[in-house]
Amino acid sequence: MRRLLVVALALSASSASAQTMYKCVDARGVTRYTDEPQPGCKGGEVKIEGQPPISGKLSPPPQDFKRDEQGFQRRRIAEERGREAEQKAREEQNERCATLHADLRRLESGMRLVRPDQKGGYDYVEDQERDQRAARLRDEIAQKCR
Repeated sequence: MRRLLVVALALSASSASAQTMYKCVDARGVTRYTDEPQPGCKGGEVKIEGQPPISGKLSPPPQDFKRDEQGFQRRRIAEERGREAEQKAREEQNERCATLHADLRRLESGMRLVRPDQKGGYDYVEDQERDQRAARLRDEIAQKCR
């Protein structure tokens, strides 16, 4: 089935490129060009070719499409890297904010907080220090976690 489709496409492409044109001049002298010969018309098969430029020489197109494509690809990659960097920064910020919120909840929970002391034991955190830490955390959250 696939081979049949490929062969049919190849034949249709070759027949389209081999299409000929016909010149038809009728009794009143009106000239028409058609893709099929017309009965009662003078003229015949015509080979139609492109006309050379007036200057007589062909020049390449003014744009360098390969360079333009390379520039486009560089800009696309740079934008993609920029988006990835922004996404990573947002994720890091979200993680930091989650940590700050968890610390604030722990401070506001009312549970007794301890910290290690120099002797290898533990010290209890006083309520005043707890309130100061909570205030600092609230300020940091207000500034950095919007």
